[in-house]
Amino acid sequence: MSSDSRTRILEAAIQVFAQKGPHGARMEDIGAEAKINKAMVYYYYSNKENLFQQAINLIINRTYSEIIEGMRETTERTDDPVQVLVRFVRVHFSAFSRSKEWTQLLLEALSNKPEYLRSAFLNAFENENFKESEVIEQAFRKGVDQGIFRDIDFRQVFISIIGMNMVFFLARPIAEVLLDLEIKDKKSFLLDREDSIVDMLLRGVLKRDDPAEETGEGYAALSPVLKKFGRNAG
Repeated sequence: MSSDSRTRILEAAIQVFAQKGPHGARMEDIGAEAKINKAMVYYYYSNKENLFQQAINLIINRTYSEIIEGMRETTERTDDPVQVLVRFVRVHFSAFSRSKEWTQLLLEALSNKPEYLRSAFLNAFENENFKESEVIEQAFRKGVDQGIFRDIDFRQVFISIIGMNMVFFLARPIAEVLLDLEIKDKKSFLLDREDSIVDMLLRGVLKRDDPAEETGEGYAALSPVLKKFGRNAG
């Protein structure tokens, strides 16, 4: 029962923190959401700051576990470097688009408690005997050796993938204002966004021997590759 109560409190905390923010949320609000006495919330988590940190840990652990499971399945099925890279984009994007509440809390932590995020990721890495960055780098190096990928700094490639995957969720209010963006079909929009990231990534990393391919017309030559690794194939 102790474990169940802890989980219920954390789940409730995520909802309340997302609705009211860490500063506006109260322990009694979280207890009410979890249908648990406020005293028990304090008993398990001492204070609101600790509860917020544990909520971030839960989000990162679940997200990272989902990414790891997806990448394990991929690497067991194929060693094609393009497939592995594309699959990572899709698995990562899907994991972070899972919950609006998660995004709100991660943005709050990124803005005000970056040390919580760092601690949560370190904890997630320790719990999983699988480091996705190493798997992606191995696939990328293999692609470079095979003449598929350009020989560019993998660190920049990895950062770009993470950035492209997360920037919409973290900067959506800005995008909505600057682009006068009104999303009527969120599911369809997110799938299009995912495809766009794959498209931009492959256009950036695939090797092109003909300088003419750097032009817009030349990029059309990549379309069979992009189609091959589209949403249904990735």
